[in-house]
Amino acid sequence: MFHIYGLSLFAAGLLSLGSTIVVMRKFDIDEVVRVIDKYNVTHFPVVPPMVSALTAKAKGVNGSKLKSLRQVSCGAAPLSAGVINGFVRAFPNVDFIQ
Repeated sequence: MFHIYGLSLFAAGLLSLGSTIVVMRKFDIDEVVRVIDKYNVTHFPVVPPMVSALTAKAKGVNGSKLKSLRQVSCGAAPLSAGVINGFVRAFPNVDFIQ
């Protein structure tokens, strides 16, 4: 939340709507998958390296994982079409916003 993306999305956006927010101490893709499932996370704001990690991790995740995820929004830097297409193929039921 040290970047304007996190500050504007969390402080001015989701919190003002009354959303429940899960904040992790640090990014670890295995922990992210566990937390998404444990708390039934539906919306996941990310930065580009997190999109790549989540896409790669999806290959090793069984079908019952990450079912709650509905929307991933990416900001802070541009993504290549290849990364976006890879994510959409890995998560066909998740809306991707950049």
